Amino acid sequence: MSRIFPLVSVYPSRDRAKLAKEYFYHRVINSLLHLKNSAVSTLNRANFSLEHLVAPKSVGSLNPELFYLHDKLLRSMRASDALIVNQTLDQLMTLKNCTAENMYPIISSIEESDWEKFIIDEAVLSLKEDLNKQAVLMPITESEQLHHEQEEIKKALRTIKNLFGDMYDEISELLAHIRLFSGRLTMGLTDVRMFGCMFIRLPRPGVDRQLYYIEHICHEVSHMYLNAVMSIDPIVLNDREKIYKSPLRSDSRAMIGVFHATFVTSRIVQMFDRLGKSGFTDEIGVYLSQQLAELKNGIIEIGRYATLTKQGGILLEEIQDIYWDAEKGGYWKNFDFSIERNHRFLGKGEEPVPA
Repeated sequence: MSRIFPLVSVYPSRDRAKLAKEYFYHRVINSLLHLKNSAVSTLNRANFSLEHLVAPKSVGSLNPELFYLHDKLLRSMRASDALIVNQTLDQLMTLKNCTAENMYPIISSIEESDWEKFIIDEAVLSLKEDLNKQAVLMPITESEQLHHEQEEIKKALRTIKNLFGDMYDEISELLAHIRLFSGRLTMGLTDVRMFGCMFIRLPRPGVDRQLYYIEHICHEVSHMYLNAVMSIDPIVLNDREKIYKSPLRSDSRAMIGVFHATFVTSRIVQMFDRLGKSGFTDEIGVYLSQQLAELKNGIIEIGRYATLTKQGGILLEEIQDIYWDAEKGGYWKNFDFSIERNHRFLGKGEEPVPA
């Protein structure tokens, strides 16, 4: 099958990422403008312009708070909460786009802003409801530690750029902020309510920092891309109340979650296949063998139970191609599959294999 498709593909490209980003962004902006005008009229407030937010020059100038405020305004208007609607309008009036820094995403610690606390609270609540486990996400308070992790992430980004240029181009289109945290259970997340931003937990002791950051960056950016694409085409048509076996989590998920997990894993496999070809090590083999097992599980579950659009069917075929290409990699002759190994993210901590 051709690896060039005009709308959506598991094979990254700058053009597809740009198309998906712009479509998603303008859907949110159009919705926000409609909500703002309706709220201003209902509350008899003086109108104000959001022109400065409508056409950012690059993803680096996007403010993740914009997407949070859109969601907050929508929820408060649905609840007829005039106080929160007014507060949200005040926040929108003073909101500014960010300033891009250098060639990298802005890498910093999570902070105490309203939008970050909201995303964190939502993530903690979700894990509590799904697994009855208490996640913890805390800021990085030591400047020396933060600087060290920033340099590690920059190094990981350079590796992605050198080995998987198309993936790096997609990252450049979609990723504005990486926020680091310490804690437990949750290792990484992104959300349409903070589009352009990802949270990544510091790796445990004993975990290869470069492989860890490479995987998580590719993972979360692929979620961003697929979220944006799904604003164009729904991809998955299954009832969201029905749940299926997840390839990455111990709990069952709606098919849209299974598809997301399988899609992002196919991107990670593409990256680690390139790492294996550039210089195979046993550690890379551990990562890639486990990723392939997860990818296979996702393919099986989707193949059995998913109802997909035409675009979704094309994606599944591409995902299957990626699995077979990596499964046949010549580097496996140097890897001993008979050795029992821990999960790649377990490290030396006491926490069980992450959900």
